[in-house]
Amino acid sequence: MKFNNWINTPHGREVYGLFKRFAAMWKQAGHAKCSASLITNRLRWECAIRASYQGYKITNDYSPMLARQLVQDDPSYTGFFSFHSDPSDPVAVTREYREGK
Repeated sequence: MKFNNWINTPHGREVYGLFKRFAAMWKQAGHAKCSASLITNRLRWECAIRASYQGYKITNDYSPMLARQLVQDDPSYTGFFSFHSDPSDPVAVTREYREGK
């Protein structure tokens, strides 16, 4: 719930927009896979060097949720990120059970 509240704030929308942008750049460079932590660290770099993002904090807790949100919003990212099972996410748990993971 905390993530869902945050992503609908101006800060959350801005960070998610950057996450999508950097994931797209990585994908367009020809990479078939990526880690959410790589994109998150790229976000941190961007926020550290651009004055318009000064003061933005990017928590590791939201990295996998940002990646899951991107896959949900844009199915072309299915398989781009690897996800660990999240017991609070019934869709992921059900999918992993069906796939025998």
